Amino acid sequence: MNNIILEGFWGLGKSTFISDVKSHYRVFEEPQHQEEGSALSGDEINQWYIQKHVQRFEDFILETRESLLERSILSSLAYQYAKGKNIEELSGYIKPLQEYKQTQNLLIIVLYTDYTQLSPDIQSQYTQEFFDKYYEFYRVYLPIHFGLVANFIKVHDENGTHITSQYIQDQINAIIEHDRVCQANVVCYRIQNNEPEFLVLKRNPEKGSFWQSITGGVHIQGLLFGNALRELEEELFITGKENNLTGTDYVFWYIGKEGYELSEYVFGYKLEDTDEITLSDEHTEYAFLPLDKAIERVKYDGNKEGIRKVYKVIS
Repeated sequence: MNNIILEGFWGLGKSTFISDVKSHYRVFEEPQHQEEGSALSGDEINQWYIQKHVQRFEDFILETRESLLERSILSSLAYQYAKGKNIEELSGYIKPLQEYKQTQNLLIIVLYTDYTQLSPDIQSQYTQEFFDKYYEFYRVYLPIHFGLVANFIKVHDENGTHITSQYIQDQINAIIEHDRVCQANVVCYRIQNNEPEFLVLKRNPEKGSFWQSITGGVHIQGLLFGNALRELEEELFITGKENNLTGTDYVFWYIGKEGYELSEYVFGYKLEDTDEITLSDEHTEYAFLPLDKAIERVKYDGNKEGIRKVYKVIS
């Protein structure tokens, strides 16, 4: 069973999609504070939504049917983040979601578009800066700080035409079929003479014989950190430690061969002296290289920039 949390900016068609898929999912629709009957303002509205989201998530995880939750506590945090508020004191609300995702298949789907595609009414209420920060929460802050990865579906095509509900459902089905929500890029390094040396690996001939850092797909179930460490075990036969894993703010995205958008997150991993590298059949050679030579050796720009970002974080 794959349950879904549906997020995204205002006016992008969440309600239309939900109306079209109600026969398939048990839907928990977004609460509306205007229906409360009493006047709320400012922080009262924020607290009202937080309380509603907590209650709705408790009901959502108890549901035995495949379910869809329209907005969650994440939307309240994204709003506060975009407003420049300190959301650390609210981070405890995310823990139940993290715990649930450790053992269950939960997709976080975020609908998005370009700011210029928003309706004039929405643009009059929210600035481009707010809009960018709102999505930065889902794209960068949420995965790096909490290990929760979202899948992004763009609701306008290159001609500015709004996509159909069927297209959104097809994208969701493809993610479920491939069990891949994003890519994790793990840049391993060791310290020699007070300087880092970066591990690069050569792909086998069937996979192109090029050099890269460790890269692999992240499953629907589990958190980003655990999936990144799983790649270490699968490709190097090393049991990774979360304390040795360092996040970066570097993320890029592309349409993968699976036919949907994938984000790639870059981590650094400090190898210990006792770590013995054993290559899987995906790779034929490995080397430890200083910064410039490691960047020169790997093939793809994403790997090159990932090594630079990790070096900046650990230096």
